[in-house]
Amino acid sequence: MIAMDLQALLEDTAFVVVGPAISVADATMLLATEQVDLALVDFMLADGEACPLIEQLKAKSIPFALCTGTDCHKLRGAYPHTPILGKPYKVEDVLKVMSDLLPRSGRHEDRLPC
Repeated sequence: MIAMDLQALLEDTAFVVVGPAISVADATMLLATEQVDLALVDFMLADGEACPLIEQLKAKSIPFALCTGTDCHKLRGAYPHTPILGKPYKVEDVLKVMSDLLPRSGRHEDRLPC
């Protein structure tokens, strides 16, 4: 699933998508300028691993999930409490993870970088 397909899927499910961001730098800019309630983060971005972005999300208490085409076990060891989607992932898995991350406020128009 590519970013544009994922964006369309999430928008069709009533999410407001902020992005996509192809790099840590792009995502950092979005975090500084947009309201983000949860995030779906590809671990390998155009400018490297998403570790700096993950730390920013943690610092802002923004729930997130990781996507990866590499070793899920390595990421699970580094981020044991974070949902991880291995590529290729299924639509229903993405929707389940995003639903599980929704804030308890009951809102469903959450904004997320993709």
